[in-house]
Amino acid sequence: MGFYGGGGKLTWWPGIRFSLQKRKEDSTVEVCPEKKVVIVSEVEKNVWPAVAEGKVKPIVYKSFPLSKAAESHQLMESSKHIGKILLFP
Repeated sequence: MGFYGGGGKLTWWPGIRFSLQKRKEDSTVEVCPEKKVVIVSEVEKNVWPAVAEGKVKPIVYKSFPLSKAAESHQLMESSKHIGKILLFP
């Protein structure tokens, strides 16, 4: 589950996981706290506006119906894809 940028706003779409961390507490970056604050600030200033404007979108490699979840998982485990693998109802 995640958010998809488009039309100048972020809308929820359950098939995409878009994980840019917005808050310092949520970040998984392993750096000293002072550098982390700078990185988060730069992401908020430079990345999030581009996401909100629809300029940054995930690359979708392939979509599968939920009934083929096992097949999609095999593709993910093979590492033969570049981009997101989506499941839809």
